This record gives sequence, C-alpha cells and structure tokens, in this order.
Amino acid sequence: KAQPRPPGAPALVAIIIDDVGLSRAQTLPVIGLAPQIAMAFLPYGEVAPELAVRAHQQGHDIMLHMPMQ
Repeated sequence: KAQPRPPGAPALVAIIIDDVGLSRAQTLPVIGLAPQIAMAFLPYGEVAPELAVRAHQQGHDIMLHMPMQ
C-alpha cells in the first residue's frame, strides 16, 4: 500500500517513453537516454524483443504497451 509522502519530502516523477520498439533507428537514441527513464515497448515490432533486451541491459525499466482492442 502506498504511503503518503512526509511534509517537505521532494516530489517524485516517473518518465516513461511510450510506443518504442517498432523502429531500430528511432528506438536506439531513446535507449541512449538516462537509465532512470522507463520504456514501454509495443509487442508487435519485429525488432522490439531485441531492443527491449538491449534497453534492459542499459538499466532501463521495461514495460509492455499491450493494445487492448
């Protein structure tokens, strides 16, 4: 269960880059960003599995962007 932040505690921000993994050329620069930035990979990208592993190796948190249609 999430606990409220104590008064005066610094705010927390999550940054997630969404819709990555469809293009190697567009995803590689994102993988080069700071490892504190998470990435949400689309599962149907041909190179998505390879790039997700690479991003994880670089220290990024990996998420699945699963379209729910």
